[in-house]
Amino acid sequence: MSRLPWSSGPELLRAAQLLCCSFGILAILWATSAPAAESVAPVATTAPAVITLPVEAGRDIRFRRTELEQGLSQTRVSHIVQDDQGFLWFGTQHGLNRFDGREYRLFKHEAGDPGSLSGVFIYALFKDRGGTLWVGSDQGLDAYDAATETFRHFRVDIDNPVVIHISQDNEGMLWLATAQGLYELDPATGGTRRFVHDPSDPSSLASNDVKSSGLDRSGAFWVATGEGLEAFDPKSGHAAFRIPLEVSVREFYFHEDRAGTFWIIYGSGNGLAQFDRVTNTVTRFAFQGGEAGGSGLTGVYAILEAVDGTIWLGTMGEGLLRYDRERRTFIAYRNTAGDLESLAENRVIALFEDSQQNIWVGLHASPPNAFAATKMPFERIVTPSYDPKAVGETLVNTVYADARGVLWVGAGGALGKIDRATGEGQAIAPPDGGPVEVLTIRENPTGVLWFGTLGRGLYRLNLDSGDMTSYRALDDAASLSSDIVTRIFVDKAGTRGWRHGTAWTGSIQPRGDPRRSSETLKAPQKGTSRSPGTRRAICGSEAPRGSTGSRRAQAPSSPTCTNRARRRPSATTPSTRCSWTNRARSGSAPRTVSTFSTANAARSAGS
Repeated sequence: MSRLPWSSGPELLRAAQLLCCSFGILAILWATSAPAAESVAPVATTAPAVITLPVEAGRDIRFRRTELEQGLSQTRVSHIVQDDQGFLWFGTQHGLNRFDGREYRLFKHEAGDPGSLSGVFIYALFKDRGGTLWVGSDQGLDAYDAATETFRHFRVDIDNPVVIHISQDNEGMLWLATAQGLYELDPATGGTRRFVHDPSDPSSLASNDVKSSGLDRSGAFWVATGEGLEAFDPKSGHAAFRIPLEVSVREFYFHEDRAGTFWIIYGSGNGLAQFDRVTNTVTRFAFQGGEAGGSGLTGVYAILEAVDGTIWLGTMGEGLLRYDRERRTFIAYRNTAGDLESLAENRVIALFEDSQQNIWVGLHASPPNAFAATKMPFERIVTPSYDPKAVGETLVNTVYADARGVLWVGAGGALGKIDRATGEGQAIAPPDGGPVEVLTIRENPTGVLWFGTLGRGLYRLNLDSGDMTSYRALDDAASLSSDIVTRIFVDKAGTRGWRHGTAWTGSIQPRGDPRRSSETLKAPQKGTSRSPGTRRAICGSEAPRGSTGSRRAQAPSSPTCTNRARRRPSATTPSTRCSWTNRARSGSAPRTVSTFSTANAARSAGS
């Protein structure tokens, strides 16, 4: 057997020393490189551009408001769940409230009662898949026993941190978000396991300030901390992917909807982003002009995917937002002064859909609101008001659509003009100022709008110029019969010699009017035309005292009618204004009918 070159003693010793040194260097390199390679989790890229999404006003929801008088312990409801018995539970800053649809029952800490809630300030509320209600308060974690209506207490660890969010994984373990790390709780045994940030382990949680946690559609577990959002493997305790977003506020959540959109919301700035799994890119969104715009938005506090797939966002300032996925537009529902069916306030902090598809809205400083998630058969239109800040009746007296498609409404002490395309409304003030109750509206063929009022007479509005003229009941034979004008009819056909577009008004004649007199007027022969000095009489039907309706004015069955004023129009004043009334039965106010020629009215108005 041949000898190796280094088989001699000194040579063999040097070879052994060299070999040991080489193995030492390799061991050091492996020890330093292996953890580094293991900790290099992919990191998402944040797109530099902020995408502005349009926001439109919504009008198709009627909100129902709950009241403190029903027993709610405090107005700020930040958490809402429904138990298996159908009760709704509202978490507030002063206890936990159970709502049966009519009244509230309060649960809070009671000194000397070991079965009462640990604390008062509710930070977290969660129902697990077994139906147990879990409550995180300022004094600890509790589980509600529905059979005994008492609470079991769980101590997370010796420091007993405040639990601000609770979720559940596919194995039934509960995950508790606290400012001192993330805790895994076995609800069967009460045992816990803690995960924290380890400065010596780059693969650990990025921060101990844990905001929330949950599963995506694939079952992956995500944790939101003050440093961002990360996909976390509970078995190894390592982060597998990171989305860097520094969020200092408590409200920081994610939700992947059924369409695969990965939403990220947080309670500061515009508070909305999306994560694209294909490109590993985060896109931030803004509303109405971007981060520095004047939208009033200061974060998104809540996200809800309804049973029908609709995405709802609760914002701190812009009210409730509904996402129109096809148009990439948000529909905003906000508070409208004086409208008790609008959202009570614009600061939405909680959203929940109950078993009957009612969506409950928790508000910052008002009791919860609710609305039906199913689409209403009617679209709500807010009528313009003389004083938008005034809280009064919402009775609509009359509605009329003119030839241009504009909707005119008599309501709220004003004549309202509504653009049917946009839903925007405008209150048209009369020339003599003040509120006015509009009872009837009609348009003639020349583009003139007439509207009758309660106690303010008749108004004529030129739709082209915007000029308005008023007509009142005066001590004048040619004036209105009454300032209460309840009906207007425009004779569009110009029949029997009357000018095309003549307006006829029906009014209520006060009893004892000194201008009332009687004169028998013979109706003209059929087919005869009228000269400028000819008068035509129409009798209005009677209405019992207190009646709000009337029959359509009809021509009398006999050729005579009772004239309310002895007068004959001058031959030099064609189509002058005049009025007649039928003889009212005892105890009722007579209803009269007046005629106005639009040509004469235009001349008298100086147009």
